[in-house]
Amino acid sequence: MKKQKQNKKQNQKQNQNKDNLTSESLYTRNHKSIFIRNPLSQAVALACLGSLHTPAMAGTGSCATDGLNTISGAETTQCELLNGDSLNITGTGSIILSGTAVWAEDVTLGSITNAGIIDASSGYGIYAFGSIVGGITNSGTINADYHGLYVYNRDGDVTNSGTISASYSGIYLFGANNVTNSGTINANQKGLYLMGYVSGNVSNSGVISSGGHSIYIYDGVGGSVTNSGLLITDEKGIYALGGVGGDIVNSGTIQSSTTGIYALGGVGGDIVNSGNIESSSTGIYTHGVVGGKILNSGIISTGTSGYGIYVQGHVAGNVENSGSIDSYYTSIYVNGHVGGSVLNSGTVFSERKGIYINGFVDGDIVNSGSVSIDSSDFGIYINGAVLGGITSSGAITAGGGIYVSGYVGGNVENSGTISSDDAGIYLGGAYVAGNVTNSGVINSQTYRGIYVNDSTIAGNLENSGVINSGSTGMYINSSIFGGSLINSGTINSPVNGIYIYNPDSRESGLSIIAGDIINSGVINADSRGTYIHANIGGDFVNSGIINPGSGYTGVYLLGNIGGSVLNSGTINESYFGIYVNGNVGGNVENSGVINNTSSTGLYVLGNVGGSVINSGIISSSDAKAVYVNGTVVGDVINSGTINPIGGGYTGLYVFGSIGGNVENTATGVINGEQG
Repeated sequence: MKKQKQNKKQNQKQNQNKDNLTSESLYTRNHKSIFIRNPLSQAVALACLGSLHTPAMAGTGSCATDGLNTISGAETTQCELLNGDSLNITGTGSIILSGTAVWAEDVTLGSITNAGIIDASSGYGIYAFGSIVGGITNSGTINADYHGLYVYNRDGDVTNSGTISASYSGIYLFGANNVTNSGTINANQKGLYLMGYVSGNVSNSGVISSGGHSIYIYDGVGGSVTNSGLLITDEKGIYALGGVGGDIVNSGTIQSSTTGIYALGGVGGDIVNSGNIESSSTGIYTHGVVGGKILNSGIISTGTSGYGIYVQGHVAGNVENSGSIDSYYTSIYVNGHVGGSVLNSGTVFSERKGIYINGFVDGDIVNSGSVSIDSSDFGIYINGAVLGGITSSGAITAGGGIYVSGYVGGNVENSGTISSDDAGIYLGGAYVAGNVTNSGVINSQTYRGIYVNDSTIAGNLENSGVINSGSTGMYINSSIFGGSLINSGTINSPVNGIYIYNPDSRESGLSIIAGDIINSGVINADSRGTYIHANIGGDFVNSGIINPGSGYTGVYLLGNIGGSVLNSGTINESYFGIYVNGNVGGNVENSGVINNTSSTGLYVLGNVGGSVINSGIISSSDAKAVYVNGTVVGDVINSGTINPIGGGYTGLYVFGSIGGNVENTATGVINGEQG
């Protein structure tokens, strides 16, 4: 009978998992008997061994009892478990040997429990290939030169609250209900290697230190994967090659030499980090479909080649950061598709871009937190499509503030603070279906506050906040606006306040503004207050204050204005107060104040389809106060005050073609030696 038991054991070892036989398994499963590499030799040997098979009544070695085998002392022989057996190694028990300590193959077992010591110096700690109804529990110590636990188990749980040290994987599973580690796993390769499907949850609240991935999911997990403990790995912390039906959650610490959480397969729920991820590469990477959200309320810090959150696949919900992300490349990078919004209410720090959309976002991009960039790059960079809007009510400190070269279906809005070397808001080849607005503060140290180049804005471009720029405040080049350009805030510029420019000097290349250009705020510029070379469908209106630099023009108009030029505000300290050298469909009117200290207050050199009217105050020095040298279809009328300062200068000088009358009404005052 003993001979039959031994032959059965050899026979079972050769037939182990025929559908999953590998060169490794052929090698590591034959510590006691036959080593077979050639498939033909394998078939012959198995046939021979099968002819010797006789059912055994009990296992061999230290487990020769039917049913429950209890080890409470020191054993030095292998425990082989057969059908229906269970194993309990108590706290005083041990199996120490050279080879595999516990062996079970093609059987259904009750349970395996270890509270003692298993030391397999040249084998597996526990090798169980079958169904283990009661599961495997280790609260003791397992040391193995191969895998600590190597288990094919479709029914029970696998639980470790003890210590497992292995030269290969700590726990290698071909299936289980639930996998739980609250102990310590030290492995030269993978910590938890889930080769087969786990129908329940996988959780770690202990310590897994591994040379390979800490938790590796090959086939899939039906429930959730959670880490509330410590993962230390030379590879990925959590690597989901297969799908995860629930969530992937880290509330502990992941220290990874590559990626913290790497979801290549699908995730049915959320990916959540409320803990700490320290990675040399990327913090969280998704390539498959995430059915829920990606949420970070913890800390993500990456090395010199890393991203904070990298979305390559599809995320059905939001990507949200309410914690801290410190990355080298981009803190939040979307190269795939996000069905919700990208939201930052936390802190983002990056050497490159803060939030970078190179894919598609169905919702909004919202920054209510802090984005800091330690380079010349932008805080928010849109090169893909955002179907919603872009809103920053927080702080952006970067080389540039917000850059859009793609599509935005809503508004681009800043109500926070942007501190940048480059443009605060930069549209380059963009399409914005809504408005572009600043109601906050833009501090652009060396460049333009708002820069619109070769782009389309279906709505308005508006500043109701403060723009402090190192160059032009609002610069528009070869772009199209469906609405108006409006400043009701303050623009401080060492160059031009508002500048609309056509670099090719072609009428066909002019920017088009379907609505009005309106200034009801304050423009302080060391050069021109406004320079407009564009096609304007509506009016140019100034009801605010324009302070150009000495020797420069307050309002300089080229191109075509379909409506009127209207000043009811104040224009100070300029070479020309208002200079019209284009085509104006309506009137040119001043009902405000033009204080000119060096040249002409109102100069009309172009074509005016209506009349030139002054009902306000125009003062000038060293030149003519009002100079009409173009074509005026209507009248030239003064009912206000025209006051050239200095002797021998003209108040109103008409040299061009006037279709109507030149009139100084009863309330009009023209001072000047030459009238």
